[in-house]
Amino acid sequence: KYGEAGDNDLDLNWAYVSGKLGGVKADLGRQDIKLHGGTVLDGTCEAIKLAYGKDVKLTGVAAKAFDSRKDATFTSDDRVYVADVTTKLGVVDTYVTYYNFDNKWDQDIYVLGAAMNIAKGLKLEAEWLNGDSDRKGDDNGYYVGLSYKGAKASAPGSWGVYAKYFDQPWNTIVEPTLDSYAVMPSYQDDEAADGYEGFEFGVNYALAKNIVAQVMYYDLEAREGDSEAET
Repeated sequence: KYGEAGDNDLDLNWAYVSGKLGGVKADLGRQDIKLHGGTVLDGTCEAIKLAYGKDVKLTGVAAKAFDSRKDATFTSDDRVYVADVTTKLGVVDTYVTYYNFDNKWDQDIYVLGAAMNIAKGLKLEAEWLNGDSDRKGDDNGYYVGLSYKGAKASAPGSWGVYAKYFDQPWNTIVEPTLDSYAVMPSYQDDEAADGYEGFEFGVNYALAKNIVAQVMYYDLEAREGDSEAET
């Protein structure tokens, strides 16, 4: 980035190495940590991420938050440890994930997720989340998503539409993907709001090879109180 005084600074968001250590895939360095739908965490961390297996995939993460916003609930002084098991049960993709956050609320979050194709091009996915922390509010939340087809960068003219519904108390949230795009109905420090619920809709289209356009709409409101936001 270039300052007004002509100072030139290079800021690297991600800088990591990726490779195989025996049968283990390792990602080491500053990287985005996002598992599955990103309903709990999708943020830049200085991390060690290890994954092993194919039919049953085991993933472990030890990470430190990097360059977070001032109002974030996962700051540069915080740590997270993640254990994830992913497998396929018949036609259903399933996963179980455990997060241990060493942050100001000492959060433990458990996620049980599943996804399956219910018709040609039509996919249904869902998560149940349970959070335990020093915060007030509910412990249980869920997410449901339905998508049809989907734009592929390698296939010009391909397209897709999707809809999602969230009902998540703060105990099940740290820094989700949704927070990167949507205006939240309340600040995360507002325990009285106890999280958010609402919809996300989107459509995507591959304009040309490696060029995909997407439009998203969010309609969210606080789980408690009158705060709401549309994006």
